[in-house]
Amino acid sequence: MIDLKRIKGIVGQAEYEEACRQMPQEAANLMRWRSGCVNSPVPYKISDLIWAEEKTVRSKLDAIFAIYEELPAYALLAGIAEHWKELGASERNSVWARFRGYLYSDEESVSRPVEYTLWCDYFENPKRVAEAWLQMLTPPRSLKQVEKLLFVSGPVPYWLKKTLYEEIIQEDNYHEAIFTSLLGSRFDILGDIDKADAGAILHRLTLEPSPPQFEMLRAALEK
Repeated sequence: MIDLKRIKGIVGQAEYEEACRQMPQEAANLMRWRSGCVNSPVPYKISDLIWAEEKTVRSKLDAIFAIYEELPAYALLAGIAEHWKELGASERNSVWARFRGYLYSDEESVSRPVEYTLWCDYFENPKRVAEAWLQMLTPPRSLKQVEKLLFVSGPVPYWLKKTLYEEIIQEDNYHEAIFTSLLGSRFDILGDIDKADAGAILHRLTLEPSPPQFEMLRAALEK
């Protein structure tokens, strides 16, 4: 077990408390601009200190998530991605379970750092994306859960998204989330899309009122 009181003492208790005060707003703004930048160096220092401990990977993950409960910072989650090769199947499963819990939280300060790490550390990584996508879709799942995943699904291989689209397209309340996913699939830098199939999906959506980006996406899919 890692002594978190000692870790906090190393970075400075006052600095830690100030970071805890500032971080919720910074975290809540993360995905709004597709940015992972934060002002405080504290979570980066804590992440480095925890991963430098001569403890088991499980102990390090437990410590990271204990800190995350107080300091919901992307830097803590980025540290997990950086050390992903050190995790066995059991440790990875525990991370996915934590990510699902945080992603589906009503607190944006808790969920947005997870959205960001999924988007840039897993969905953009060809070696991780399939596992991440399927794990995050583990049932049971709600409309809100699917919306949050589809919001960051642009880089996910289209054939994986297509399976989900076909599952949920019969229900109109999912259509806005599907549209958001198609936008990201077409316009994200690493977005993945089948234009012909996506165009067919787009025309099956009932969107009222029609989003301002609808014609832009339709035209982009017809090129």
